[in-house]
Amino acid sequence: MWAMGNLRRLVGIYEADAGLVGEVRYAIRKLAGRGHCSLCDVTHRGVKSKLEWRVMCEGLSVPFDLVHLNERSPVILEASEGATPCVLAEVDDDLVLILGRDELEHCRGDVPKFADDLRIALSDRGITIP
Repeated sequence: MWAMGNLRRLVGIYEADAGLVGEVRYAIRKLAGRGHCSLCDVTHRGVKSKLEWRVMCEGLSVPFDLVHLNERSPVILEASEGATPCVLAEVDDDLVLILGRDELEHCRGDVPKFADDLRIALSDRGITIP
């Protein structure tokens, strides 16, 4: 239980690589019906980030960083390997999986649903956003 832990930041990991080639691969895969990134569905509409996503993040008292598969640090890679897309919480010096693929899929791209699910998942683990 992380009740006494210090939440430093949240980290969302996309199920796609950054860069032009990564974005094109993702678009082709999505258009062909061979997969998508449920975190992308929450944060973006087309190639632009959703206004409601930006507003939600601005209302947080901790940073919410977003990274692609090929941008993960070794520590984030270790915490998220095989679990992407996902959201991690950095609590003190640990990374805790907060929302996994199934939970993000359940949001169906809806930012308010994501925010509620995030709050509940953090609370269930005894983590509070300062």
